[in-house]
Amino acid sequence: MQQKQRLWQQRYFILSTCILTCMLGLVLIGYLLYLGYHSEWTGFSVSACPSNQQCSSNKTLWDWLQLFVVPLTLTGAGLWFSQVQKKTELDVAQKQKESEQSIALDKQREDLLQAYLDRMSDLLLEKDLRHAALDAEVRKVARVRTLTVLGQLDAPRINHVFSFLREAQLVSSKPGESIVSLSQADMKSMDLKGVKAHNIDFSGANLYKADLRGADFSKATLCGANLREANLCEANLREADISRAFLYKINLYKSDLREANLSKTDLREADISRANLYKANLRETFLLKANLYEADLHRANLSEANLSEANLSKTDLSRTNLTKANLSKADLISANLSRGDLSGADLSKADFSGANLSGANLSGATLNEAILNKANIQQALNITEEQLKKAKVY
Repeated sequence: MQQKQRLWQQRYFILSTCILTCMLGLVLIGYLLYLGYHSEWTGFSVSACPSNQQCSSNKTLWDWLQLFVVPLTLTGAGLWFSQVQKKTELDVAQKQKESEQSIALDKQREDLLQAYLDRMSDLLLEKDLRHAALDAEVRKVARVRTLTVLGQLDAPRINHVFSFLREAQLVSSKPGESIVSLSQADMKSMDLKGVKAHNIDFSGANLYKADLRGADFSKATLCGANLREANLCEANLREADISRAFLYKINLYKSDLREANLSKTDLREADISRANLYKANLRETFLLKANLYEADLHRANLSEANLSEANLSKTDLSRTNLTKANLSKADLISANLSRGDLSGADLSKADFSGANLSGANLSGATLNEAILNKANIQQALNITEEQLKKAKVY
């Protein structure tokens, strides 16, 4: 806060100085003009020289200005042009340097990839890596080499590594079955945009703040992984096992989570808006203040999930299992809950304005102070008068 205040004061001082300088310049110019037209020595006012008198040949201020202004102007223009040319040359040199560094880095990464593939091929052919015992030294060496090279490559070359591991049958999506295990791998803050990581076991991996936009983790195992604040926007997580993972403040906007296992995960304050969670398992999942705006949760399992204060407006919850779920203070405006099972759910202070509750099972649900404005509550099943008295029906 103090730094911002100091920056504002500096800007105010510079602005005030510029304004004051401009005002003084205008005053000076006005004074010179006044002086020029009221004093003969300046040369701006022309006085007639009588023909019978000899006029003074002394140089006036205007004569001196003509003598010095043009050379000074040309000198100033030359200096300015020199500075512009120098800056242009520096910019070109900097861009050339950056280009050379980029080419050198690209070559280094390509060399690292080729060296990794060669060494792994040697382990397969000469050390029989594929049939090595669980505690064999060759498996430890292969894991260390793989984890080391992953931290040095870019996403396209990481794809080559994962593809090699799958084709060589060195990895599996089932925990404990991979010959080269990526379980517990440290990949925090890595740039993995668009990476093809499907059918691989990453259980317990550290992907904190990793950039995984558009990545393919379909049928992968991420159970117990740390994905806190990771960006999985538009990622493919179809049929992935993400159970018991830490997904606090994760970005899953427009991601594909169809039939994924997200049971007992921490999804507090996560952005899951417009994501596809058809038939996903979210049993006992912690979704406090999560954003599920316009998400597709058709036939999903949210039994005993905590959705308190979550944004579920315009969400498709038709035929969804919400038994014993906590939806207190949740935003369900215009949500589709048709034929959903909300038996035993806590719906206190939830906003169901304009929601579709036709065929929804509300047996034993708590509706204390729930807002049912324009919701078709009359078409809900197993709802009692006592429940409706506690709700806010308009």
